[in-house]
Amino acid sequence: MVKGSVDVYSFEELLDSAEISEDTEKSAQALMRASVGAPPEFSERLFGRIRSFLASGNPELQEAAIWATSFTPFPQYRPLLNEVLATQSDLHLRETAMSVLEAYDHEGVQEQ
Repeated sequence: MVKGSVDVYSFEELLDSAEISEDTEKSAQALMRASVGAPPEFSERLFGRIRSFLASGNPELQEAAIWATSFTPFPQYRPLLNEVLATQSDLHLRETAMSVLEAYDHEGVQEQ
């Protein structure tokens, strides 16, 4: 039998690690972990992190932010995703936002 251990982090610890840094990949992964570990209720702090990643101008961080909205879909994320559709020049990011919005539609996550 193989025994191992799994590190367990609180949502607050995950969120504290989700900051924009020079290591884009590490930052993107941290945001994704925080989103996966988010509580079932809406978090203003997570929303703020997602919004700041979207505003970063870095396509890798922006894509992570878009996907982060898919783990715990809330109506409050729809305006952010719609803004990506309306203002983003990067086709891949627009298509990614559209995919997430289509999933929201499928799951009945309506605009507030």
